[in-house]
Amino acid sequence: MKLTRLLDQRPTTRRDVLFVAAGTTITCLGAGALSHTVNKIDLRASLGWFDTVTVDLTGISPGSTLRVKWGQRPVLVRRRFTHEILSEQAVNPEELLDKYARNPELEKNALATDSNRVKKGHEQWLVVTGLCTHMGCSLTADYKEQVGGWSCPCHGARYDVSGRVRSGPAPQNLEIPPYRFVSDTLIELG
Repeated sequence: MKLTRLLDQRPTTRRDVLFVAAGTTITCLGAGALSHTVNKIDLRASLGWFDTVTVDLTGISPGSTLRVKWGQRPVLVRRRFTHEILSEQAVNPEELLDKYARNPELEKNALATDSNRVKKGHEQWLVVTGLCTHMGCSLTADYKEQVGGWSCPCHGARYDVSGRVRSGPAPQNLEIPPYRFVSDTLIELG
């Protein structure tokens, strides 16, 4: 009641208006940041990033790719030919559009050599997410181009058979999801 009388007695100043505006802005920004954080947590759970999926490799012939779903994300599992492995191993990562491996098991600055993008002893198997790193479009097989691999039908990015971006607007190599070999014929995503 005294505050009302105090406000009634003095005119509103520019300082009062700025104080209220600043307080409102700070409150809105804080609420927005909290909402964004909560949505990220819910999004990660809904995408199934905490789930595991077992993939049977027995039916995949050399040169073929199996598309599996891990949560809401497509994952490409490719059994590579020996000549593809040798060709990818010969690529100098310093000449790539993205020279980093993007492998969660390695340091962030690990180079995108073919050996840094596959599991040791299982070089014939490449496991990458099937979403373009430019705008998240689903990739399609691209065997017409010299680099082979996959292409983005939306904006034309191309990835080689090691999942490294070779042309187009994509800023990064394909992400390698966390996976492990349970046996020679089974992998577990997640």
